[in-house]
Amino acid sequence: TERVAAAVDRAEDVVKGLMDAARRIGDRGLEARVERLAAAARDVFRTVEDDPRDLPRARKFMTVYLAGARDATAKFADIYARNRDQDAKEKYTSLLDDLEASFASHRVELLKDDRIDLDVEIEVLQDRLQREGISAR
Repeated sequence: TERVAAAVDRAEDVVKGLMDAARRIGDRGLEARVERLAAAARDVFRTVEDDPRDLPRARKFMTVYLAGARDATAKFADIYARNRDQDAKEKYTSLLDDLEASFASHRVELLKDDRIDLDVEIEVLQDRLQREGISAR
């Protein structure tokens, strides 16, 4: 759990950097999109905190993808502050769409694995009860 807490703390720092960069964009709509992205990232953090076994699978998400989102947001903020480039805005918005889908998908996969673990546990227990002559129904 200490490793999970440390990993979540580091990832939370990246999310703070992401939000700081988003505030520099100067577009309330985009800032709200980034806030939703940050909330989705925090949902993944909570999932890992609930089941620390998910940390190895979530580590790439919590480091590479979040850092990439933060860095892209910082670069976009710099470009957009200079000239309100609409092409850059469209590309950045498309990136946000992809990231939101990816973050949600990642969390679903972590939860699905939890469900698979539960299903296996139930099946094993039912088999054992049946072998011992105890009906589960």
